[in-house]
Amino acid sequence: MFTEAMKTGVLYPSVVYGNGAAIQAAVEPLFEAYFSGTRDDDVFAEMARKSKDLLAKK
Repeated sequence: MFTEAMKTGVLYPSVVYGNGAAIQAAVEPLFEAYFSGTRDDDVFAEMARKSKDLLAKK
């Protein structure tokens, strides 16, 4: 595995998924709210729900 990573320059290939920009737009404000202290850990369930919905779209 390490020698393959040296050849290709990729240690772990990323998973291919659609709607990446939409997912980022949906979860980034939630992360910001959590880390600024304006929201509690309830944001994670909301992030999961929004991500799941967006990943299900074609």
